[in-house]
Amino acid sequence: MTFLGGDGGSGGGSDGQNGSTRPHFVLVPMMGQGHTIPMTDMARLLAEHGAQVSFITTPVNAARLAGFAADVEAAGLAVRLVEIRFPAAEFGLPDGCENFDLIQSRGLLLNFLEACAALQGPLMAHLREQQLSPPSCIISSQMHWWTGDIARELNIPRLAFGGFCGFSSLVRYYNHKRQNSLAVNVAYFTCIIKYLLPSSYIHPFIFKKIENLF
Repeated sequence: MTFLGGDGGSGGGSDGQNGSTRPHFVLVPMMGQGHTIPMTDMARLLAEHGAQVSFITTPVNAARLAGFAADVEAAGLAVRLVEIRFPAAEFGLPDGCENFDLIQSRGLLLNFLEACAALQGPLMAHLREQQLSPPSCIISSQMHWWTGDIARELNIPRLAFGGFCGFSSLVRYYNHKRQNSLAVNVAYFTCIIKYLLPSSYIHPFIFKKIENLF
C-alpha cells in the first residue's frame, strides 16, 4: 500500500481540524478518465470544505494523477492517493492493464471488471487500519458495486457516483421504465428533440433513430 500527496494522514489543513474530528470521505473511481477526472474535482471540493479525502487508485493510475497529487499538496488540502496493487495477471490481463483505455480487446472487459472487484479485500483491510481517522462515507463509481459491501460492514453510507448528464439520465430512465422502443418528445431544451429509444438497455445513449431535430 502506497500513500501519495496531501496531508490526509496527519489531519492538518487550514481549518485546524484534526483527522479524528473531520469527516473522512473515501473516493473509489472506476479506472477510466470519464470517472476519475470528475472525482478528482469532487475530492478537491470536499477537502476545501474541511473534509479529509482518501482517493483510492492503483499504481498505473496514480502515475497519471501525479499532477493532481502535487496540486492538492501545494494547496494544503487533506487529500491523499492510496495505491492498491491491481491484480492484472491473476485475471488474465497484461501487466499494467489498470485502466479502460489500456484494455486491448472487448473480450478482456469482464476480466478487468473482475480484477476491479478483487480490490474489495485489500481496500477493506486498509480502511480497518484507519483507527485515528476512520472513514465516514464511501463515494464510488456505480460500477464498483462491491464497495456497498464494504460500507455495510463498516456501517457507513455509500454514495454511488454516475457521470451521466441529465439528458442521458432521462433516456436511461424512460428505457428502464418502458423496456421497449417508443417515441418521446423532450421539451425545455433550446430545441425540441424527438427520438426513438432503443429497445436494448445495453447502450441507452445510442438512439436508434432521430426523427426530427429543430
